Amino acid sequence: MTNSAEALEGRRGVISVATGVVDADRQYLSRAYFDDGLPEGRYLFLEVSDTGVGMGEEALAHLFEPHFSSKGPTRGLGLALVLGIVRAHHGALQVYSKPDVGTTVRVLLPTAAGARHRHMDGLHTPSVLVLDHDQGIRGMATRILERWGYGVLEARDVHEGAELLRQQPSVQLVVLEAGLMADEGSAAEFLCGVRDDVRVLLAGQPNGTGNGDHAMSAVSRPFAPVELVTAVRAALGRRAGT
Repeated sequence: MTNSAEALEGRRGVISVATGVVDADRQYLSRAYFDDGLPEGRYLFLEVSDTGVGMGEEALAHLFEPHFSSKGPTRGLGLALVLGIVRAHHGALQVYSKPDVGTTVRVLLPTAAGARHRHMDGLHTPSVLVLDHDQGIRGMATRILERWGYGVLEARDVHEGAELLRQQPSVQLVVLEAGLMADEGSAAEFLCGVRDDVRVLLAGQPNGTGNGDHAMSAVSRPFAPVELVTAVRAALGRRAGT
């Protein structure tokens, strides 16, 4: 609503809000941003439209980048945060915009039956382990990552984390408090010995390189949301070879 009001640039115009239900097929869902393979079926939608200045192809290409704004200096997370929340609820976004015509943003969310089906399919399987001695910092990281749709496990020490790695083969990345030690040496080396396929993202040691190909010290501690999500996404992408 704020974006729509600003898009009118002080001129007379129309801002409308609509809700409804749509039966979405694959072609319809393919037009959404980052649908993550959403299943066909019934979706609720929340739609905001305006008759403002609209956006061109260049602005649309950067629409979901954190801190991107077509209105000048950076203004915050904007639609990047919205997209993270929507994806965490297994939904998607559709955006239609043309210069001098206006913009429509539609949020798609699965119905309750669809949400239960996706949960049973295992889409909440953990993929990130947060290992930190500080309960408050662990909780902060968990809340940030869960908002962006990641499954998260927590551990307070190296040995608890190692046991979770053995029990949960779906964990692909460990966000590890830098400086933690195991009996055998550094915690990163110990954890990579438990699972040689797991990556380690060191938190609180921004200038090192960690344990070879396994660890990257690329995030500060305590965590800044955008920095943490960006670092986790990069680490998981590098693990997958993307």
